[in-house]
Order: sequence, then C-alpha cells, then structure tokens
Amino acid sequence: SAHQVQAGMPVALCLERSVEMLVSILAVHAVGAYYIPLDPGYPAERIKYILRDTGARVVLSDAHTSIHLDYLQADPAITLILPDAATAVEVPGVELAAASLGRIAYMIYTSGSTGEPKGVVVEHAQVLNTLLALQERYPVK
Repeated sequence: SAHQVQAGMPVALCLERSVEMLVSILAVHAVGAYYIPLDPGYPAERIKYILRDTGARVVLSDAHTSIHLDYLQADPAITLILPDAATAVEVPGVELAAASLGRIAYMIYTSGSTGEPKGVVVEHAQVLNTLLALQERYPVK
C-alpha cells in the first residue's frame, strides 16, 4: 500500500496524549520503525520543517487532531493516516522486529537555540537505561 511502514523508517505521530498515542508508538516499534512526536499545537511551518528534515512521509493522527492538519492533506508526498478507533485493523504479514538496542526508538526536536529546531535521535538502549535508572531510584513495589 502507499503508506506501508518498514523497519528503519521515520513515522510522525501527531496525536494528543492518549491510549491511541501509546498504541501508535507500539505499532511503529512493532515493525522496527521509529517515531517523531509532533505536538498538534505546533505551528504549520514547524511541522512541515520537521517532516522535511526527517524525511517522514507517513503521519499518524486522529479525526479530531487532523482538522488542524489540512495543509498536509494537500501534499502528495505525505500520507496522513487516520485510524478509526471503532475498527480493528489487521495488518497481514507484519512480524515483530528483532529487538535491537542500537535501533532508533524516536527522534525529538528541540526548540532550536539557533533559531531552527534540531532533531535529537534516541536509541532503544538510551530509553532502557533511563527506565532502569528510574526503577533503581523509585522502585515499583
């Protein structure tokens, strides 16, 4: 399909913090891709800059948030996916990617002290180290 997500591919998530966002993150990781969080409140120019800078061609959003992303629907290079929460989507042939700590988990953009946002790559190993440190400091009982 036109919006097939593959391992190593960047996928932008423009969603409010929600269960849908968590499910989207897990789905992106399940195929070995990585995500780029986009705050729905970002100005259009910032979102377009981040998409150009990362090369992300797939944006996951929802019906509520996508209302503010109409400018992306006009871009033929961008596929905007709006999952219907009421419909279970089966993706045939998708296997979980082998866990690799060196693989990119996500890419987040700073505010850009130089005037332009700067992307920071975070690997799975860095996420794991953070979680282990948090568990050590604040044990879950």
